[in-house]
This record gives sequence, C-alpha cells and structure tokens, in this order.
Amino acid sequence: MSKYGSRREFSGTVSGGLLNGTRSGLTVQDEGVPTGIESGISVLNFEGGGVTVVGDGPNASVTIPGGAGASFDPLDPVFLGTGTTAANGGTGSVTIGVSAATVDGTSTAVGGTSNADSLSAAFGSSAQAGNTSSTAIGAISAAEGLGSSAFGSESTARGGTSLALGFQAQTGTLGDSPSGEDCVAIGAGAVARTWVSTTRAPLAINVHSSGVAAGDPTGGGAAAPNRLRVRINGVNYTIALYPDL
Repeated sequence: MSKYGSRREFSGTVSGGLLNGTRSGLTVQDEGVPTGIESGISVLNFEGGGVTVVGDGPNASVTIPGGAGASFDPLDPVFLGTGTTAANGGTGSVTIGVSAATVDGTSTAVGGTSNADSLSAAFGSSAQAGNTSSTAIGAISAAEGLGSSAFGSESTARGGTSLALGFQAQTGTLGDSPSGEDCVAIGAGAVARTWVSTTRAPLAINVHSSGVAAGDPTGGGAAAPNRLRVRINGVNYTIALYPDL
C-alpha cells in the first residue's frame, strides 16, 4: 500500500461510450456549442442531401450545407425555371416558369412562357401581360392594352383599360380601330367592340341565348324575359333585353 491508498484494478472494456457497463454519455453540440449530454443516445444517424460526417479521433464533424437561415427580402429577384435568370426583371421581380420573362422590378410572371410588362402581372402558361399596368390570368390569356385585364383561359383584352372575363372572352378584334378601348366582355366567347350601331357594343354579356325573346321594344318589355339591371349615379335602371335585329 502506498501513501495514496491501495491500488484498485478496473475490469471491463470501453466500447460505444460504455465503461464497466455504465454509459458515460454523448455530448451533443450545435456548431461547437454543447447542448447537453444525452445519456440515452447510442447512435446518431445524419441523413439528407449534401450532409457530410467526418470523424477525427474522439470527435466527429457533421456539415449541413445551407445559409444562415431562411429570410425574405422584397427587393431580391425571385426566379426559377429553365430559361429564367435574375436579369429578366432584376431587383424586386418574380419570374417563375420555363422561359418566363419580366421587364423590371414591378413585373410578375408565373407559368410556362408567361411574360409581364412594367407594373404588370401574368399568371398561367403562356399568359401575356403585354402592356403597362396590365393583368393576364389564365392559360394563353393576353392583356394587350394599356391598363387592360384578361381573366380566363384564352381571353384577350386588346383595348386600353378594357376587361375580358371568361373563356375566350375578347375586347376588340384583330383589325378594329380603335381596338376595344374601355370595353367589357363577360362570359365564355363574349366579344365587346368599340360602338358601331347594330354591329358593335362596348359591353357584351354572354348568357344562354334562349332566354332572350324577340319582341317589340316599344311594347313595354313584356315579351323580354331577360332584363339587365344597372346602377348609375345612385339610380337603378332596368333594361329589357331583345335581340338586336
């Protein structure tokens, strides 16, 4: 016996963090900062794309690629898809889709080969908001006039500040002059064109045609089951609908 007391022998082996059958614990660190000792952990398995684990003696380093954390900067361009680049619209723009295109930071184009001009938005495959302050929503929709809006698949708003709402609805037609400015077309296949008596109207509303009966407009509207009600300057007006003969 020495002055330090009797010598004791330890039996057993050190394996997997065990000493004489007692777990010594596993220190878990977050970027080098200990998060505590988890005595119940025996295996750590890291999965995911790009994750690497490197052992160095008693230490192991796990690398998970990525930035400092998710963040959103409204001035950063958002771009995604073959053919799209940050240069499409630049700062503040949103360009998503194969060959989608924006012209500046006030443009948003989402879908296929969609295209958006300044202060404009296009949503849908091949949607085209082709003039300033225009909006096109729907596959192959097109807002061609200044401040125009087209909503619906294959809808087209050709005139300035015009509205086309519905499948294949149109304001203006090719060759019109003027081309449907300030017109409104509502309903599938509706076509609104700059006013020409008996052939063109700036407002077109397509409903089931069988509901409009022929009759004498001077007969008080009894023969017209369909009526159009509008409110102008606070006054309601009811207009009997007859075919334009």
